[in-house]
Formats: sequence, structure tokens, C-alpha cells
Amino acid sequence: MPSKCSRLALAFAALACSTVSAQNTFDNSGNSLLQGTYFIREVWNGNVSSVGQIGEAASLTGTITFNKGTYSLNARVSDTTVSGGAAQPLVTTGGYAVNSSGMLAMDDPLSSGDIIYGGIGPSAIVGSSTESVFFNFMVAVPVGSSVSNSSLKGTYRIVGMEYPNGNVTQVSNYTFVASPDGAGNLNVSSLTGHIVGVSDNAVNQSIPAATYALSSTQGTMTFPAQSSGSSLISGTKQFFVSADGNVFVSGALNGYDIQIGINVTGSNASTNFNGTYFSGGEDYDSSSFSANGYYYLDAFAGSVHAGTTSGNTTLVTDQRVNPDDSYPYDFTFLDEFSLTSGGTGTEPSYLDYVGAGGAARLVVGLSTAYAIEFDVQAQSLPASGPVVLSALGVVNGANYLPITNPVTPGEFITLFGSGLGPSAVATATLPYPGSLGGVSVSINGTPAPVQLVSATQINCIVPYELNTPYAVVTVTYNNSTSNPVTLYTDTSAPGIFTTNQAGTGEAAALHPDYSVVSSSSPAKVGEAIAVYVTGLGPVSPPSADGAPSPTSPLSKATDTIDVYVDNVQATVSYSGLAPGFAGLYQINFTVPQIPDTGLVNLDLFDENNGAYNSIASIAVGGSSSTSVAPRVVRSQPLHRGKLNGRVRTGIDKARTRK
Repeated sequence: MPSKCSRLALAFAALACSTVSAQNTFDNSGNSLLQGTYFIREVWNGNVSSVGQIGEAASLTGTITFNKGTYSLNARVSDTTVSGGAAQPLVTTGGYAVNSSGMLAMDDPLSSGDIIYGGIGPSAIVGSSTESVFFNFMVAVPVGSSVSNSSLKGTYRIVGMEYPNGNVTQVSNYTFVASPDGAGNLNVSSLTGHIVGVSDNAVNQSIPAATYALSSTQGTMTFPAQSSGSSLISGTKQFFVSADGNVFVSGALNGYDIQIGINVTGSNASTNFNGTYFSGGEDYDSSSFSANGYYYLDAFAGSVHAGTTSGNTTLVTDQRVNPDDSYPYDFTFLDEFSLTSGGTGTEPSYLDYVGAGGAARLVVGLSTAYAIEFDVQAQSLPASGPVVLSALGVVNGANYLPITNPVTPGEFITLFGSGLGPSAVATATLPYPGSLGGVSVSINGTPAPVQLVSATQINCIVPYELNTPYAVVTVTYNNSTSNPVTLYTDTSAPGIFTTNQAGTGEAAALHPDYSVVSSSSPAKVGEAIAVYVTGLGPVSPPSADGAPSPTSPLSKATDTIDVYVDNVQATVSYSGLAPGFAGLYQINFTVPQIPDTGLVNLDLFDENNGAYNSIASIAVGGSSSTSVAPRVVRSQPLHRGKLNGRVRTGIDKARTRK
């Protein structure tokens, strides 16, 4: 496998190729969000072969104390290649940095020179070294000042995943409910899961006598082995519960497993899953070997924006995925499902659990999909002053992708906050100016062309001069400058405009006669249509910031953009700036023969940096009676008016994960 250090798509990803500490390189304006002692669990798979077999597995269990950009670790590490996997002590120090949005970069204690990227929540931190050649998942919870058995009491939903001895043919994935009584009895129920070694079949297990012991120095859970049949979980696990009692994390000292539990006692089993969350996890597809000749596994870190539409939970997600068969890439997608009164949601290949009063979510895989995902509500640095830029509110202008999604030169972005501009909405005409209504936006010190301003929202375009691994955004209004917000950057970050202007739903696309593609006027197989997007990055020939793009010659995107309709690749004839507009790109493609009709997925994939967008849908029905040559078409600019916060709406066809 080629070294993934040659890719630089996340901020400071190049640091994964060096020994420079995260504390000296990443924006540390939010370091005050991460202080004190945490219990940490990290699982790690490395030396993966060309077919996905794991050559080395490791785990880390212990305590880590964060203090003003430096951490000290006191842990034990198990490694399949060292002393037969027997846990060895590890005492070390490292650096970390947290920006104002709560995004985390910390030196990976299991791999010198690598960096864990993730995020901070009030009950836990989560992350993964997404730019490395190995695959890891880290969760840590703050340790309370006074801890005893009574600290763990109530009802918890637990999700676990294990690679026994690093063996991809024996992976297990499971979930159960524990009702610890505060006196050392776990009271496990509803333990079910699946195991690769038993043909991925659902397995139920009964553990009538599981116990725990918790003190200020350590915690252990003991699961008696099952006397017969397949066992999902057994033995002793080290664990700790967060200081607020909302989250616990555990794993075996000599094993390669991780269990995460969230409080679902009473109202904690919430259907109120709203806001921005940091996420991390790992996936394994047991069907990939028979289908493709390799075992597929990955780890990821990212963020989720959750909302509720017509009683359903809608999630717009960004994952920085580190797969075993290619370079890391950004995967942005949409999920939609309904939550029961107990906080459970069902997808085709996954189960979702919401707890901690809506502050956390767990995901477990089903059948051949093995997965563990943990989402924790984002904790950002409070800001004050006459002009406040939301630390979580700088987003892609088309799909409102959450905070970990990178920005790119030429992209329309939307900024949310308070006191950002005048109370009345003001819009500019082309060419977009560097200041509008007394409002200006700076990105790395360069003025950004501004299209719309109001007290709570700004639409602007990222300058083409952006060439650093991160972007620092500030707003100035009436000579008062906001707090800075730092984002990752990349060569592209595709976002598809939608006709409802809510970021999800039917894509903004036109037939060759300039009429809108819709459910009542669907695209036809063989028809050439244009879809309008942003975030395709640099173009050639170049276009000036905020100026109308040229019509001859056309400014084409330098990255190669693929289009998939209903998971079938389409023929793309043009991808680049829409002629005569700024920040608005268009892609012309021919609708391929697809298996379905109606609303289907419309996905974009950047071949150069791997960015994959699966947010919007498109209506397809019937076949075109004549062959229409693809051509560049021009539409009215798709501007976003004043929005009510960051409200999302769902689409008629729910997405699933990859």
C-alpha cells in the first residue's frame, strides 16, 4: 500500500509524516475546553496486507491528563507482536490542541509522529488518526473527582466491536442493555450481535451474573463466559464512566475490543437528537472478500448535523474516512430514520441509539456490516462581543455540511452568528464586492467576496488565493471584528444546490430547454442535464474572486469530477464554473441507464482528492426520445435567502451509509 502521507487534505495532515507535535501546529484557541484527567481507550490495526488482513493489532487503556496543550499518559498497551499480546506499561507525554469549534488534534500515543483528529464533547472526546497507514479509534471520558460503584447506576445502552487477536475473520459486533444497580451488579439484558466466524448470523447471549467494581483509580467489568454456543462478550474489561454519568468506555487489557455505553435512563433515552456532533468509529464489511478478494476495513472521524423533519431524524454527515484500500477521503452523506420513544432508530444495515438526553448517539452494524460509531454533542468555545461568528456555523453554502468538512477556493460558504451585519438583508450584484452594508469577511487575511449579509447570516466566496492547509475566517462589521473560526481546506469540497434551498432534497438541475428537473418533470435516461453545485475548487483558466466567470473559454475545474445516478456512473461532458456567475459551478452529464425510477441518489466524486458527496436526489423516469448533445447551459444564480437557523428538511428516499 502506498504511503498515505503523500495526501494533504485535512488540516496539518502533513504532520502525520513528521514528528512535529500537534500542540505547536494546530489552532489552540479552544484548549481550555480540554483540561483534566480522562480515561482513554484506543484500538489500533496496522501492517494491513494487500487483501486487508491485519498484521498487527494493539490497544491502549489508561488515564490521560490534559493541561494547557500538553498531556501525560499512564496506560497499558497490548500488541499482538509484543510478548504474545500481554499488556505492557506505557508512560509518556504528548501535545494537543483544540480550536474554538472544539475540533481536536493530539499526538497519537500509540504511534509517534501521527496525529489523532477528532472533537470535544462535555461527556467524552472522540477521534481517529485518519491520515495514517493504520486504522484506529479513540474515545476518552473525563474522570470524576469522587468515583465509586454508586457512580454507575441506571440504564445504559452499550455497543461493542472486537477484532480477536486482530483476526478479520473473527470480528464480532454487538449491543446490549446494562442496568447497574450502584452496588456492583451490571444486570445485562438484550445482548445480541453477529460474528463473522459464524456466518454473520444474529447471535443472542445471556449473561445473568455480570459484575463491576469502580473506584477513583480503576474500574473493571466482568462478563462470565457462556457455557455453550457462540460468545459475543466475556472476560474482564477495564472501564470508566464520565464525570456526568452520561458515557462510559471499556475494553480488555489484553484484547482488541472497545465498548461504549450511553445513559438511557428515563428521559435520557431521548428522541431529541439535534445540533452538531463530533463522531468517530470503525467499519468492517465481511462480504467484501468473497465479492472483491479483500477484507474491507476503515476508521473515521468527522461531524454530524442532526435535525428533525416531520418526526424523522435527518443527519447531514461528514466523515474523514481512512480505508484499507485507498487514500483517505471526505464522505458527506445524508441519513434519515425515525426514533422510537426509547431512542432507537433502524436503518437497512444499522441500528441507531440516542441517549444522554440527546447528547450522544451510538451505531451498531447488522448482518455483513460490522460497525461502531460514537457521536458526542460538540462543545465549542463561547464567544462574546458585538460581532459573534458561530464556531460551528461556517458551512458549505449548498448542503450546509458540518464543521469538519473542508472548504476550498472558489466555494460559496454560509456563515451564521449574531451581530454579523445590518438587521435588514442586503444582497450584492456581480461582481461581488469585498464589503457590503458595512460587512467584510476575511479568510486568512484575504477579503472574501460577499453576496448576502444580515444580522445572523452571511453568504460569501472563498478566495482563490487560499493555499494553506487551514482557513481562518473572521467577520468585521462597523469596525468590530468577530472571533476567528478555523476550518480544514482541500482542493475540492463538493456541495449540490437543492431546489428547496434547505441543503437536502432534489438537486437544482435543468433540462436542455432550461426547465427545472423535478418529480413532475423528471430527467430521462439518455438526456443531457446540468446540475448546479459549489466547492469544485480551482479552475482553468482562472477566474477573479467574485467576478463573473468567463464564457469563452469556459473555466473548467482542475479536479476530475465524476457523477453517479442511482449508483451508476454517468458520462460527464463539463464540470466548471457556470458561465457568467461567481461561486456557482455546473456539471453537465448524460443520465445513464439505472435500475430505479423516481427520486434516486445523485452523488459526486472527486477523483483527485477523493471527496464524495451523497446528499441530494434527482427525479428520473422514462427514456429520452432523442439524443441531445451535452452542452453548457446557463441558469439564474441560486442564492440563499435569510434562513431560520440551520433547519434541515429530509428527502423522500433515505440514504444509507456506504
